[in-house]
Amino acid sequence: MTINSWYLEHLRCPVDGSVLSWNRSALTTPAGRSYPVVEGLPVMLLPDKEQTMRIAGASIERANGNPDVVDSRAPDFYLETLGISDEEKPRLVELVRRRSGHIDPAVSMLVSGTSGNA
Repeated sequence: MTINSWYLEHLRCPVDGSVLSWNRSALTTPAGRSYPVVEGLPVMLLPDKEQTMRIAGASIERANGNPDVVDSRAPDFYLETLGISDEEKPRLVELVRRRSGHIDPAVSMLVSGTSGNA
C-alpha cells in the first residue's frame, strides 16, 4: 500500500501537531501515535475521545480492522461509515448490485440525500 505524498507534506498529528511519517501501513508520530490508512486515505479520528457520531466510532473500528463492524452486504462500500439510515442501506446495496452508470453508488446515494447540494 502507498500513500499520496501530499498527506505527509500537509497533515499533522491532531493531538500535538507533530510531523507524520509513513510506515507502509499507518501514519505515525515521533511520540508513537498511529493513524491507520484505508485504501490510501488516512483515518485521523481519535479513538480515546468520546465520539459524538455513531459513524465516527464505526470508522475507527473499520480502519483498525475490526471485522465485526463490516456490513457484509457490500463490504467494499463501507456502509457502516456513511451516515445513512438502516432503511437506506438496502437501497444502496441495490445500487451497488446494479452498478449502472458512471457515478459511484455511495456518492449517488449521498448526493440524493442532499437534494443535489452535496
